[in-house]
Amino acid sequence: MVLSSAVLDVSTGAGQRVSVILPTYNRAVFLPDAFASVVAQSYLNLELIVVDDGSTDDSPAVLDRLASAYGRPLKIVRQPNAGAYAARNTGLDHATGDMVAFFDSDDLWLRTCALYVVGIRRQRSLLSRVEANLESADARVSETAAWARLTLTAS
Repeated sequence: MVLSSAVLDVSTGAGQRVSVILPTYNRAVFLPDAFASVVAQSYLNLELIVVDDGSTDDSPAVLDRLASAYGRPLKIVRQPNAGAYAARNTGLDHATGDMVAFFDSDDLWLRTCALYVVGIRRQRSLLSRVEANLESADARVSETAAWARLTLTAS
């Protein structure tokens, strides 16, 4: 698929805001790479919502350190441990974007992932869901390349 230049203009941040929901529980080791992956996106109109689901490791301190240097719209929500789905739902409660992307703490997005998915969504406005491949940063995965899914839906 070739994206038109009008779609590529969304990289400036004009257009639809994407709420990126990142649930985490005891994943301090992965959070710096996850933040770096979101910061590196060529699509700029993103808000990051991190839901700390009652972490007992260094995640709260890592999140505080990363938040101070983030420089983009960011919400950190802390809640008692209730599980990944509850954390995603909490993130949805705080989302203000036109679209929502679920991003796990051990995922990495390629630099143009959000731009590509938003571009597809803009060209095909009747879509309510777009999925794309992601690379997993989880060192416990034994395969050379593990793939996860990014789901982007109209909110």
